[in-house]
Amino acid sequence: ALKYYLEAASISKSTQNSNNIKSVYKSLAQTYEMLGNDNLSLENYKKYGLMTDSIMLANKDAITIPTDYLLKERDELLKTENHLQNLYLIFAICIALISFAIVVIFYKNNQKSKKHNLALNDANRQIIAQNEYLHETLTALEHSYEENNRVMQIIAHDLRSPMAAIVGLSGFMIEDHELSEEDMEVISLIHSSGKDSLTFISQILEKEVNEGALKTEPVDIFELLTYCTVQLQYKASDKKQTIVLSGSSLTIQINREKIWRVISNLITNAIIYHNNVYLYIS
Repeated sequence: ALKYYLEAASISKSTQNSNNIKSVYKSLAQTYEMLGNDNLSLENYKKYGLMTDSIMLANKDAITIPTDYLLKERDELLKTENHLQNLYLIFAICIALISFAIVVIFYKNNQKSKKHNLALNDANRQIIAQNEYLHETLTALEHSYEENNRVMQIIAHDLRSPMAAIVGLSGFMIEDHELSEEDMEVISLIHSSGKDSLTFISQILEKEVNEGALKTEPVDIFELLTYCTVQLQYKASDKKQTIVLSGSSLTIQINREKIWRVISNLITNAIIYHNNVYLYIS
């Protein structure tokens, strides 16, 4: 048996089979122990132990390498997962911030819209109130205009009869040739003024709907100025004023009655509001 184990050990060493060598060392140690050769038995037991340790270390290294690789792969996967989770978290935070910003903008715009609507409603109410006020004012003006027209019609109607009487009497007195020249001049002025006033009263009473349509006629404006000056000279004399008229004849197409009133009002205002001794008209 010892010879057999020695040959097996030689063959196992040549084949580099660690497990077979370990088994052979164990068998040799047991055989030498049975033969009473303790030294060789101990030596083979040591070789058996060393071979066992060598095989265990080899197996441990063989197992450790894949384990380290797997751990490394796991770490890489964990890092990748953590990176993805961080990206997802950042994306979720961005979405949340954008959503919050949209909500805030919508809320602010809604508040602004409400304020604008309130302002528009207030402005609309003010416009409506102003329109109502203007309508009431216009209605009051229309009523006032109608009332003024009514009063003017009454006054004109009441004045027409006495003014017609003045014109008639002054015309009758003009036909009296026994009057002095100065009296005749005064009565002529009364007669002319009465006729103009009577014409004005008739226009008020017979006012047409279209007030813009004026009847015009050729009128010598210098003659009209002379007539107004002579007519108002007595009023100027009360303030010790003298009206001085200069110019030449000029015939234009106008409404004599209205222009006469304008010129008379201008000369009357000049007499009232000026203290000059001479009032020049040219």
